[in-house]
Amino acid sequence: MDPLTTVTAFFTIALMPVDQSAFQGNVTVRGTVRDRFHQVPVAGAKVYAVSQTIIQTTETNKNGNFYFLALIPGNYRFIAQRSGYLSSCTCCRLAPTNLSAGVEYYATVWLANACY
Repeated sequence: MDPLTTVTAFFTIALMPVDQSAFQGNVTVRGTVRDRFHQVPVAGAKVYAVSQTIIQTTETNKNGNFYFLALIPGNYRFIAQRSGYLSSCTCCRLAPTNLSAGVEYYATVWLANACY
């Protein structure tokens, strides 16, 4: 297994309405990066929120959770990378998700382990 191999993963988003006044026009995305085969959280993965004009990054905590608390509303793709996982372009076939202000989103990003 090549320790420098990384993955670009696919994601799912579920809408959860919240109080719009709390966000003042920003978008919140909370999520988890998970191993696709073992269904376990992946700690230390870099997660990117990518739009046509913005790339923001964060890292998963020890529980595999990540947070984007102040994204500008717009169309985004979410991409995760972590050494020890195979490259995948599954997300490239998914249309960007349009994120609106005043809505909290939950994203699960799945990574494929290099051993499979």
